[in-house]
Amino acid sequence: RLASDPNQQVIIVGDQDPSEKDTEARSIQRAANIRDYLLGKNQEGGVQGQKVRPDQVTLRTRNSGGKRAEVFSATKAADANQTPELQGTNPVTDEQANAVSKKPVQRTGAGHGGARKARRSKKS
Repeated sequence: RLASDPNQQVIIVGDQDPSEKDTEARSIQRAANIRDYLLGKNQEGGVQGQKVRPDQVTLRTRNSGGKRAEVFSATKAADANQTPELQGTNPVTDEQANAVSKKPVQRTGAGHGGARKARRSKKS
């Protein structure tokens, strides 16, 4: 749909968790990682043939207490301000996004490496 409708927009909202350090940078990073994937900029090669143009992707942040990013679509960028799910979000500039998009989000917790460390220590 993005290729056939130049007015179609993808809005990616990175959420902040107050328990994290650098909450705003991490929320921008979450959104920028998805943007980079859609544009084919990630190290694995991205989504080939999606024809997503950079001007069709908008990044925003939100302080919702989650460690996630959500993707929304809108017919025009102006619709973002009137979409209920996007109320309370803040726009991200290209400069802000490019400053953090080169750094991968570090994952923590048992589901992201903690279990592997526990298994290694048992073998020792």
